[in-house]
Amino acid sequence: MPAELISHAKSLGLGGIGLCDRSGVYGLVRAWKASVEHRIKLLHGATLSIEGLPDVVLYAKDSGGWASLCRLISCAHEGSPKGEPSITLEQLLNDNKGLLALTTWEWVDHRDVARTISDTITTYAVASRQLLIQDRQRLGAIETLAKSMEVSVLASSRALQHSRERQPLQDLLTCLKNHCTLDEAGTLLQPNGERHLKSCEEMLRLFPGREHWVYNTAELAEQCSFTLSELSYTYPKEVVPTGYTPDSWLRKLTYKGLKKRYPKGITKKVSDQIEHELKLIKELNFPAYFLTVEDIVSDAKRRGILCQGRGSAANSAVCFALGITEVDPARSNMLFERFISKERGEPPDIDVDFEHRRREEVIQATYQKYGRHRAAMVNEVISYRERSAIRDVGKVLGLSIDQINGLVKDRKDYEDSADNDDPRDRVGMTMRLSRELHGFPRHVSIHTGGFVISEGSLKDRSPIEPASMADRSV
Repeated sequence: MPAELISHAKSLGLGGIGLCDRSGVYGLVRAWKASVEHRIKLLHGATLSIEGLPDVVLYAKDSGGWASLCRLISCAHEGSPKGEPSITLEQLLNDNKGLLALTTWEWVDHRDVARTISDTITTYAVASRQLLIQDRQRLGAIETLAKSMEVSVLASSRALQHSRERQPLQDLLTCLKNHCTLDEAGTLLQPNGERHLKSCEEMLRLFPGREHWVYNTAELAEQCSFTLSELSYTYPKEVVPTGYTPDSWLRKLTYKGLKKRYPKGITKKVSDQIEHELKLIKELNFPAYFLTVEDIVSDAKRRGILCQGRGSAANSAVCFALGITEVDPARSNMLFERFISKERGEPPDIDVDFEHRRREEVIQATYQKYGRHRAAMVNEVISYRERSAIRDVGKVLGLSIDQINGLVKDRKDYEDSADNDDPRDRVGMTMRLSRELHGFPRHVSIHTGGFVISEGSLKDRSPIEPASMADRSV
């Protein structure tokens, strides 16, 4: 888990940590939040597959590097089969501004290509020790590679988990990823539990005579200043006609809508409420947000698609005037601050329900209006719950369907088994590992109605990838 890695790195006295998901940045938001909480530097990166070549690790040095990283990840998913994202060498060489690259010993047989990469991107060769018989050979390969590339070597634990105790769970996740049981996994599993975070002192002991490799990590970290806090959002300009500001156009649409809602005129109560809301919306710089939602709702209504705002948006007289909600503020005692307030300082959550059978029309119309480079649906991380954890762990450990169903149904009867460390007890191991797995990310999905629409290209802010469903991107 990202938060575990961050908190453990802090407890080890490390000055920073780099997180590199494979072909994505799925864990970086959680990691960034944890890094802010624990006041430890986080390097933002990803591991990418290159067609016909070993993997490369890329870190964003600055905001330009983050944009390059997001575009490369998007390219990897666009042109590859689902689940097999990769980029071409040409793509890497053409779009790498602000990036820093790491190459491992696997590149020793591709030294000419590695040298080409190092000529265009700041590059380091990465050395690691896993206490294997191959360590000496791999360290020699790294030195050869670094010499041919004319780059420095840095030492890394190449951690897959925060501590050695997580190794059984790491083996389990490897089996889930490769759709096999523990008995079938063989060499897919790590040979030992050494790929965990280590303190500086431990790393220095692992590299006697090459201590400068350990200290080179600080040099790398100094070059990477980017954090997610630098990202900002710009609303699309299409929702504001020429000659208006977002605030003035929202005010005009609001009072135009009030004439339709109240043909006989509005009461002082409604007028005061409208002015209170418009003032706060302007103060918090949210007019364009309301205009964007209004634009989508109006387009749906023009198409004859039933839709209605719900939830806390029903507390807004402006939303009623714009036709987003159907709750008349003149007939209710609203609490607008439940919907939007200075204290929260974030855009309100306007939930709109669209007619189920025609929801896809709204989605595709949004893509068509703003373009797929500026509009995408929101990724959602589905985490393990108790039952799903037991089912997946049981499959990996080779339990029968009947056994798994029995554990799911009567799981409280087997809680004591989770404390049994006997490796022959598959039931006890299932309960123990499922308890550890509970809360871990299981898979990514699409938020059923979440859309991000931006003025600029989203690929400069976040990776975009095709969804499993046709004509959708996330």
